[in-house]
Amino acid sequence: MGLTRLHDKEKEAALGLLSSPSQATLARRLLEATQDDEELLKEVRTLLAFSLYYTAKQAAQQLPTQQPPRDPASPRRSHSRTVPRHSRTPEKVVDWLEFDGEVSTFVQRLDDEYFVIPARDLGVTEMSEAAKEGHVEAPLMTSVAKVANLLAESLGSRANLVSGGSGRSSSDTDEVVAAKPLLGQERTDPSSAVLADVEAKGGWQLLLQRGDSVVVLMNDERDHKKVAAAVQQLFGDMIEDEAAFGALTTYFATVFLRRHHNVADKTLFCSRIFWQDEQSPTAFAAWATFLYICWRDRDLKGGLKREKVPITPEKGYPYEVRLPPTKRGRMRQPKIFHQKATSSNTPSKGKRKHEAVDAGEEVEGGQEAFAGGEEVERGREPEGGDAEGGQEPRGEESQRGEDDRGGREWTQWGGESQRGGQEPAGGGEAEWGRKAERRDAEGGQEPEGADDDWGRGPEGGDAEGGRKAEEREAEGDEAGMKVELKVVPYQEIGFTPKIVACGRNGNICWGSIGGERVAVKKFEPRRPQATEALKLELLVYKSAEFQSLQGETIPRLKSCGLLPHTLVPFLALSYEGEPLKHVRMTRSIIDRATSALERFHAAGLLHGDLNLNNFLVKDGKVILCDFETVRLDALPQEQKKERDAFLELLNKVSA
Repeated sequence: MGLTRLHDKEKEAALGLLSSPSQATLARRLLEATQDDEELLKEVRTLLAFSLYYTAKQAAQQLPTQQPPRDPASPRRSHSRTVPRHSRTPEKVVDWLEFDGEVSTFVQRLDDEYFVIPARDLGVTEMSEAAKEGHVEAPLMTSVAKVANLLAESLGSRANLVSGGSGRSSSDTDEVVAAKPLLGQERTDPSSAVLADVEAKGGWQLLLQRGDSVVVLMNDERDHKKVAAAVQQLFGDMIEDEAAFGALTTYFATVFLRRHHNVADKTLFCSRIFWQDEQSPTAFAAWATFLYICWRDRDLKGGLKREKVPITPEKGYPYEVRLPPTKRGRMRQPKIFHQKATSSNTPSKGKRKHEAVDAGEEVEGGQEAFAGGEEVERGREPEGGDAEGGQEPRGEESQRGEDDRGGREWTQWGGESQRGGQEPAGGGEAEWGRKAERRDAEGGQEPEGADDDWGRGPEGGDAEGGRKAEEREAEGDEAGMKVELKVVPYQEIGFTPKIVACGRNGNICWGSIGGERVAVKKFEPRRPQATEALKLELLVYKSAEFQSLQGETIPRLKSCGLLPHTLVPFLALSYEGEPLKHVRMTRSIIDRATSALERFHAAGLLHGDLNLNNFLVKDGKVILCDFETVRLDALPQEQKKERDAFLELLNKVSA
């Protein structure tokens, strides 16, 4: 294929793509001028692609060779988390041996006659300051997307690397490789377009060095914690989006992953690590090859139905949420709850910190307490840890050196994590209580003689100094109650990735239980406020005091638990109609919305975030939803102020 049909001026414009604004304009005009000639258009696009490839090669050399220091003082720093996920997902990680050969084949397909194209100074696309300070988006990602997309497209790929935001996937991953024909369309099932999930990690979340292999690290008893949490998190996202491929990228490096074509086989294939300053092949070539493979093997997606992926262990591990006591006193608890009294040995310092964090105050210059009582500056994790608080994911390989009663507890809400059944004071925290026994192959069966940290004390005994269970239950009222969330298979809640709304703490998707339509509200642990929001929502839906509100003033709670493989907490709520924002405002609707708010206030609650999207209308009935900012200790004048503000909003909208 030659360029004989192109005039010299057009060639010059094509070769000068991105070297200057004027040249780029000429190149765009060149493309527009050849739209009606398919053969010529393909020729021009290929030329532009190779021009980009070689200028990008030079651009890769200009990227900084050192990761900039983290700036936890910045108000725009990232709060993205790498959250420990299901420790037996995936079951094993092996080498993706064919990937290097795929890259070589892809590069060889580039027409040799274009190799003489001189490299131009492409420059590096600057990412936003927020991303730079937070290290959410690797700089390589900001310059690789447009180059890799065009390179892959020149060889027939229709897969594009794009941001994962704006509801482009159910999993809420950082970036996605999506089928281009489906991008930009209004889709209720965005995950159907996702061919690969991509997670961008900071260097402290994915600890890679030259010469490392992710496969070797994952199978090493000591070093697996450097990469395991990130790999498991990505694998869970891939399952939820039914994606066959995935990628993990940092400031310096990228590794590509592929699932087994058999949905029941949870083997994960992993490429070698591609570093940003490699020249043969470049990271751009690896990314372009990956995009090409995603498109070529897109049919694999159809055989990877999320509900058919085995859950191991079958029952999963419990995610415990401690709820604070209600203002009105004792809560009559359903059997699924368990209580635990606050230990009198808890240091007062930890209690003060817990109370301050619960109240939203700054504690000792903006610091919180994390796992093991260590104090870590916000936005900074302990050295050597890939997950929050340095906690390694809990697989069988991580049991070394721990006593039988087991391991660390990860407490987000301040206070100090205790062993031996001792709990932080105050009771407003949420915790990952992953005991060694919970990693039992039977999927969460409580070991004989374990303390009631997991919800059931040993018969005839007490793990906290000999107190009887009844005495602990009575005393536990002061500390609130614990909710134990367990893994719920996708099919039990009829989960679909069809997004109802994109919430601040996770997507809301459609589901069905017993033939009834439900909204599955996710609380992504990787988002810093999600656990607090989950705690408040559970407080409203599970407290005996507010049960009478369900179905009349608030939605009915149909189910709650953890989604398989990702362990993302969810609430399945009854479908109660369309948001008030999308309903014609009549006097009857206004009166019913006001009455619903008054009933809510009469229960002693303050919503805290009233807007038209938080009122649902169905068959003339109006109820409230979204209790992520609810308050139980509101004064009457605060409730009146909220009611007046809502009436003012209604009058403004209906005017």
